[in-house]
Amino acid sequence: MSKLKLMKGLLGASALTVLSTGTAFAQNNFTAAETDVENTFTLNYNVGTVAQPEICTSDDIGCSDTPTVFAVDRLVNVTVAASSPTTTVAPTQTDAILTYTVVNNGNDTHAYFLETEVVGTNGAPLLADNFDSVTPTSGQAVIQVSTDGITFTDYDPANPPVLAPDAVLTVRVLQDIPSGVTDEQRAEIILIADTRDETAPFAATVNDAGGINDPLVTENVLADLDGPADNASDDLEDGAHSALSAYLVAAAEISAVKTVHAVPDDHCTGGSDLAASGPGAYIPPTADDTLYFIPGACIEYRITVSNDGTEAGVAIELEDYIQNDMQFVDAKMYGFSAGSIPATSPTADYTGAGAVCVNPGSACEVEVNAAVLDGKATPAATATTATLVIRMLIP
Repeated sequence: MSKLKLMKGLLGASALTVLSTGTAFAQNNFTAAETDVENTFTLNYNVGTVAQPEICTSDDIGCSDTPTVFAVDRLVNVTVAASSPTTTVAPTQTDAILTYTVVNNGNDTHAYFLETEVVGTNGAPLLADNFDSVTPTSGQAVIQVSTDGITFTDYDPANPPVLAPDAVLTVRVLQDIPSGVTDEQRAEIILIADTRDETAPFAATVNDAGGINDPLVTENVLADLDGPADNASDDLEDGAHSALSAYLVAAAEISAVKTVHAVPDDHCTGGSDLAASGPGAYIPPTADDTLYFIPGACIEYRITVSNDGTEAGVAIELEDYIQNDMQFVDAKMYGFSAGSIPATSPTADYTGAGAVCVNPGSACEVEVNAAVLDGKATPAATATTATLVIRMLIP
């Protein structure tokens, strides 16, 4: 292993220190760095039947030597882990959170500098207009730290967190998600923790001249693993470690199209023959392109709503505006997993099926309230659809 020297000092009064934590991590209980370990022995022997002077290495009177002493070296080992490989986010979500832990797996107290490294989105470089940072002037997301996993404060590089051996720091990265992201888009964020001296100016580790172990000197032995960050920031046995987590967009990609069709007159006369609203797909009448939009004709509007995302579109409010003087027949909705057409639709100005819309200056409305259109099962699946069907007669 590499051996480095790190200057020791008293802990600054302003430093954020972690002495214990309630997080369930294995305790190393290592011997503390700088501990002097003494070892002694005794040797007795005879020449013939005559006992000879005892040979011993201790502080006892008459011992011929001193104890054998070595200083326990400083094991420098930090581990960063992501609490989850991905966090699902939605477009325009504010303060989306990725959570990490930083654990001091060594045998001495250290400070830790924290930074983020942006990897990309769907394999491409992460652009500022895809996942805008909460602090765009720095180009990085906001980093917050907590010693108890409950109360968080903004990370201050001038006063980095300080961890005692076995202590755990909870770190979260916050970032706003813009409106332009699409379903299944992925943005990967690496958190890097770099071991530093625990007192200001929080100096970086320096190489031990010659790299030869001196039993009487406490030296740094770097034992950290290589993480996913660039080797310039995190390499094997360099005092730093990193972990990757990612924002994964789960979006409802909603679109809608409205079409009009002339259908046989018997679909509007003698009462509506539209089936009751339900979750199933709408089955339209047989197409007949010989029908014309003439007075007395039965007209069917279809508003088809599609969801090409994997997340449900919820709280859908759909309003269709009927031109004055048209005779409303019926309206039903199909394919939505929730929602309703209120009994007053199309509005209180309308007197019911068979009446003519008479609202001077504005159109009557057919409404769909609080509708839900489920997302598709997988990104490769066909978009889910729902339909609002409105039938009218041309007076």
